[in-house]
Amino acid sequence: MKSSKEKGITLIALIITIIVLLILAGIGIGMIMGEDGLLAKAEEAKFKNNMGEYREKVNLYVSWRIMEDMTTDTYPINSGEPLKNAIEQGIILDIEENDVTISINDIIENIKKEAKDYVVVYKGEICYASNPKIPNNKKQEQWCKELGIKILEMEELESIEIRNGDYDW
Repeated sequence: MKSSKEKGITLIALIITIIVLLILAGIGIGMIMGEDGLLAKAEEAKFKNNMGEYREKVNLYVSWRIMEDMTTDTYPINSGEPLKNAIEQGIILDIEENDVTISINDIIENIKKEAKDYVVVYKGEICYASNPKIPNNKKQEQWCKELGIKILEMEELESIEIRNGDYDW
């Protein structure tokens, strides 16, 4: 005799299975794409690795210059377009544009194109040129602090405002 019950997946079981799969997919996407996800950690690791490599190249260049010139004065070792821009804008006052005579490519070979917007050598030390126009600037500032790399604030001066008879940027 044949049974009147047919075996198969019921509509309720199918809906529950789909809901469970959607929940698992949401958790998986969150782990990959979230603020502390795998992609964010990979981006942080890549940035820190590049900055560490750049710091080593700067240290090597400075050591070479010290040995070549037989002096420990690192004051004349300055490089980077953001540094020149900061001098032009009056943000950095203790060196002049004529003091920035070394190309960043001479110090850091194969520097990434985007890194030229934020990597500078200031008095023989690698620095991060902070600028709100740089993507992920705040994160990169934090990562540089963790690496012990100095940060130069490069916010552009936009206007002069007069408040109570005093000038204010």
